[in-house]
Amino acid sequence: MASQGKEQRLRVCASAWEAVAGAEVVLLCVADDALGPFVRELAREGTGKPTPVVLSTNGFLPLSTLAPLKRLGFPVGRMHPLAPVPAGLELTNLTMAPFGLEGDPRAVRAARSLVKGIDGTALRLKPGAAPAYHAAASLLGGGLVALFDQTERVMRPALRSPASMRTALADFAGTVLCGLDDLGPERALTGALARGSEAIVRGHLVALEREPGALELYCLLGERMLALAQARGSLGARRRKVLDALLKSTRRREKRTRRRSDRATS
Repeated sequence: MASQGKEQRLRVCASAWEAVAGAEVVLLCVADDALGPFVRELAREGTGKPTPVVLSTNGFLPLSTLAPLKRLGFPVGRMHPLAPVPAGLELTNLTMAPFGLEGDPRAVRAARSLVKGIDGTALRLKPGAAPAYHAAASLLGGGLVALFDQTERVMRPALRSPASMRTALADFAGTVLCGLDDLGPERALTGALARGSEAIVRGHLVALEREPGALELYCLLGERMLALAQARGSLGARRRKVLDALLKSTRRREKRTRRRSDRATS
């Protein structure tokens, strides 16, 4: 919506082709389910017309979704931001962000130019690898948010004044991410599991029993932490085996408890 007194810069077009006519590069920022139908409509209307570069910002759907345009000679590609884009932070989070790129040579060149224009980083995707790339990004982005929320739930009763908890946890998470960037996962890992401290790990498991979701996450992520700790040499194979068995048995016990609870309430 344009501010009062300023030029209206958004308009509703009568057709898909009207929306892109005259463009050198077209960015398709279209919902997953709408991308295919929109591309087919654009192809029907664009037959025999100029062929600008068409880049989809979708990170998961195959480039074959753009095949109707490619058959008409349109250079097609993908330009997907590897960045969270919550409402209200679009410009802030996209500036200087990495972008996953693939497609026809002309399309990739156009995408690189656009990324360079916002001081971003180009990440060249391997053919057919977009689903893994997108799933990994979703695992980290949504996973961090879900893990943060679960951490707040566990920590809230432990603080006399929880008012500053979120800021403190966000600062803590930011420090962890800086360590990851500087050192990599193996060297950045800290905590009782990384040290192989069985007594503290057992204490953690007891403390988390009132939050079954947190307990399950601790066990599941803990198995990966043990693998990282052994890989860097701070945890021997025997100690890892003991702790791994402890985490797995806790997960099995929690699942049995949950099934009994579900049967009792059904």
